Amino acid sequence: MRTLMTAASIGVCVIVAAGTALAGPVGVDFGVPRLLIPAPDDERITHLSWPRIVKTGEGVLVTAYSAGIGHNIGGSGPAVSVSRDGGETFSEPRLLAYFPDDDDRYEDCGNMALGVTEDGALILLAMAYHSDEANTILGWRSENDGLTWNPVDTSNLAENQTGSVYGHVTSMPDGRLAVTGHYRQPSEPYSEGVWLSFSDDNGRSWNPHERIVERRLFEPAIIYAGGRFVGLIRDDGSEPPYWQVTGEGDDWELTRSAVGPKEDIELRAPSPFVTVDPEDAERLWALESQRFAEGGGAIWLWTANAETLDWRRVGQVVAFPADDPNHADITYPWMTPLGDGQWFLVFYSGQRRGPSSIYGMEIDLREAAQE
Repeated sequence: MRTLMTAASIGVCVIVAAGTALAGPVGVDFGVPRLLIPAPDDERITHLSWPRIVKTGEGVLVTAYSAGIGHNIGGSGPAVSVSRDGGETFSEPRLLAYFPDDDDRYEDCGNMALGVTEDGALILLAMAYHSDEANTILGWRSENDGLTWNPVDTSNLAENQTGSVYGHVTSMPDGRLAVTGHYRQPSEPYSEGVWLSFSDDNGRSWNPHERIVERRLFEPAIIYAGGRFVGLIRDDGSEPPYWQVTGEGDDWELTRSAVGPKEDIELRAPSPFVTVDPEDAERLWALESQRFAEGGGAIWLWTANAETLDWRRVGQVVAFPADDPNHADITYPWMTPLGDGQWFLVFYSGQRRGPSSIYGMEIDLREAAQE
């Protein structure tokens, strides 16, 4: 073996065997990612992307993602896979819907939100859309750790009322659930901004949405921590790429986030992630995604105190090599706690049109939490 330093200006150290071509995502500071759910041979669902993951009270890992032909090109649906052996193996993709087959008003499945209720059920909300011509939010509930899924009432969010749903289904101290997303055209009365909705019945139905951010932003990763909502929201091409939102009720504050690139390199930063540590309610964890203009990218881990929001970058999780046509479409990392400082991380990597797979790994954050 010999060590090759690549993309030195961005701090990526990749170890490969001499003369070996680099293929696929590479672990950096927290371990080595592995293939969890390979791209199916069926071209209708060969492109797996935008995953979420949770652990149920029974220790089952459930991941939800989009399965389709390619990246936003028509033909996809929400799918789930389940692991009952701690993430060693995951079941094959199980479609809950597919567009446009199930409803020709919509051509694709977009983002989704996933969470576990106080009564132990799983709640999955997913967006379906047709460009800027139509959108809706669909939902399902599973009471047996992902074996079966039943529709829930999303009528207050559906059919051009909101747009995209994203991130967590969050449990509130008062027993309600909360979910967020961003508005899209042609939704009315709002087509821009960020919305919030609550459920009073463990996700079986969802209340009318309210706009909490007016600015045109995307993919709000928002959780409840320290007596308020805290989140990161993606901008589209701005510097820095993430906004930070805090608030509750009628009092919301939007500021530029410290989470973002430290490197002087042209990139995009999709798919923010933030969560609170269940073993330390004062600690937040965030993931920063990077897509480089020349190809490739990275995932970085950040942490902060939930009250002061003093974000600091603590390490690089994954590096994606440049100029690999088989891994041109990447990221959307998400993670769930396993206990004792261990977390399970998922993300996707593959072609923009064609095969794309779900990758992941177990990461240990105990040392990062003590720094």
